[in-house]
Amino acid sequence: MSVDLQAQIEEAGLSAVDYVTTPPWLGSVRFEAGVLRAEGYQVGFDPLDDNPHHGEVWGSFSKSRQRRLKQLCTWFVSIEGASI
Repeated sequence: MSVDLQAQIEEAGLSAVDYVTTPPWLGSVRFEAGVLRAEGYQVGFDPLDDNPHHGEVWGSFSKSRQRRLKQLCTWFVSIEGASI
């Protein structure tokens, strides 16, 4: 699962909210790395040429694990009227 690393974005002096909504995205969710690791996922830094603050979450994403991920996330930039 592709992620942006909030701490690195903010350490670079950027706004994490602006970063994850440019180009315009409808919304984004937030995960705590420690919570994902407790679920058996690996979380790490995986920079891309066009995104130096890119990270990755590695592991199984079966339907049941996807439902669990929905329980573990919170809105970071919400989509008005949407539920997770």
